[in-house]
Amino acid sequence: MHKLVIKFIFLFFFIIYWISEGCTEGYTWANSQRRLDNKLICNRLGNGKGIMDYHAWRYGEDIGILGAILCAIFFDSFLSLLLMSIGTAWIGTFIYERVLNYIVYNKLFPQKPDFHILGLMIKDYLWHDFFLLIIGLILVGISICL
Repeated sequence: MHKLVIKFIFLFFFIIYWISEGCTEGYTWANSQRRLDNKLICNRLGNGKGIMDYHAWRYGEDIGILGAILCAIFFDSFLSLLLMSIGTAWIGTFIYERVLNYIVYNKLFPQKPDFHILGLMIKDYLWHDFFLLIIGLILVGISICL
């Protein structure tokens, strides 16, 4: 297959992964009302307005990862694969945050509390999400040109 097609399919599978990851994580953190009201994910019994249940979105995660791994086999250089992987991860983080925020807060860009990890406090800035998206797009673009 043509290397450009493989790269776009790789990107497509990672987008599937990040949307699915955002849905499952969002469902985990959402309150009981948001679990019923959001249009992306419903519970396993189909209660709510979501288009798919939690476990169907988990399969989306699996399909996204497996598809990306299979595409990675066909990359013609390690550098191209590395740039594409980092770029899609950062683009995916932007997508993941939008999906998660929609499910939990019913907003794509809510004001959120600070992020805590490993005893550290990380301030949440909206510009950070856009910065990752832009750098991710640049890295994907470079990978496509290689």
